[in-house]
Amino acid sequence: MSNFFVTALLIFMQSVQAEEPALSITVEAHQDLEVYVAPIKVLDMSDKFDVQVDKRATFGLASSHSKHAKTSLPIKLYNVDTISYVWKDCNYRHDPMKCSYEHSHYLLETTISVTDEQFITEMLLYNSELQVVARGIWTDQSVIRWIKQQEVTTSISTLPTGQQSVRECEENSCRSISQPSAPITNTNVSKPKEELPLKWVIPHRFLHKHLNQASLGLWIGAKI
Repeated sequence: MSNFFVTALLIFMQSVQAEEPALSITVEAHQDLEVYVAPIKVLDMSDKFDVQVDKRATFGLASSHSKHAKTSLPIKLYNVDTISYVWKDCNYRHDPMKCSYEHSHYLLETTISVTDEQFITEMLLYNSELQVVARGIWTDQSVIRWIKQQEVTTSISTLPTGQQSVRECEENSCRSISQPSAPITNTNVSKPKEELPLKWVIPHRFLHKHLNQASLGLWIGAKI
């Protein structure tokens, strides 16, 4: 093969390689099981009761209880303060479910529902496809007791004070005669029972232990 032909072939191959675009694929993936713990949401449907709660309390509970989950993968937990250091291109405050789906990690949501009769604490753990894989719930409701009314009869007695002296007089003389005072008198006062019994309401309360029990139940039942 002549040198001219070899030189021409090399020039042709170099021009073909120069025309081919440089392709590269960047894949961002994490090998651990990542869970975003969203702030607590409160649904207030009562005019009588109010809930004061730290909306980030479930993050600390998850840190303690996630060890009970049935999984072979190490679990990493993030909250609204730490997630932006790991996933920077999504607004978790605005739409945590959308961000969790786009980044293929788990989402833990907590909702406290308040009514006039009860508090309901519910936790849902979603997988990367937004399917619920674990649930924890705890409730506290008001207790109503009815007190049956009884008829009441009160007896009032008047006791004698002692002897009383009565003076009797004739034409030329008078004499005093002692005799008992007025006899005992009894007075009965009746209070009839009411038509309806008395209603005694023991109000429901929201306590931190309700969150603790819901969180513990969720992680013990989680199979990931």
